[in-house]
Amino acid sequence: MYLTQKIALKPTKEQEKLFNQWSGTVRFIYNLGLELRIKCYEQAETIISMSDIKKYNFLKERSRLQLVI
Repeated sequence: MYLTQKIALKPTKEQEKLFNQWSGTVRFIYNLGLELRIKCYEQAETIISMSDIKKYNFLKERSRLQLVI
């Protein structure tokens, strides 16, 4: 038997802005990693893993990604 619980968030305007920034940043990083995997496969016909992608340290480029912590 599965039990679920629904929780409604009521963020403030500032929190809502942060949620939007974070979701945009995550989407950007995912798409960048996907593009990297596709290009690697097209060039060398090898599949790179997520651990290989993590070596690029996308999150260190905070100013470029506009990541606010």
